[in-house]
Amino acid sequence: MKFKIISVFICGLLLLMGALPVHAGWQASGLQGNEISSLVEDPSSITAWFAGTVTGEIYKSSDGVAWNLSNSGLPAGNSILCISIDPANPTNMYAGLNGTGVYKTLDAGNSWSSAGLNSFSVRSIEVDPYNTSILFAATDNGIYTSIDAGVNWQLITSATLDSL
Repeated sequence: MKFKIISVFICGLLLLMGALPVHAGWQASGLQGNEISSLVEDPSSITAWFAGTVTGEIYKSSDGVAWNLSNSGLPAGNSILCISIDPANPTNMYAGLNGTGVYKTLDAGNSWSSAGLNSFSVRSIEVDPYNTSILFAATDNGIYTSIDAGVNWQLITSATLDSL
């Protein structure tokens, strides 16, 4: 405890002396008025982002300031619970929706199509970084895997995120 107090004191002194940068705080960066439920950075560009909303839209930005709607093919009104990007091919992405399963895009979000688990709420999707055809999806009904990039799904366990 004594060490923490001394560390905080030293950091405070450094801030007062101007030796550490002072951040004025967070700044709004587009999408005001939208409730964001998922946010992911494009691994191929440190300035590109995708944001999912509770009202079922996906937006993309190349700079974090200007955002464009990117939800052609997604069902209207279903919350975007998660977004995952294929690390080997960032134009391939997956979105988990509330009650309507997994959706996939092969063109960086310009068009989406169903990729299974249609009646489930998909809360998390992971792409295997060593074999990007292998996916894992955590749903309210269990954890599923696909070995063919979302064409077919197999139940791994009926355990849910809430029960783990």
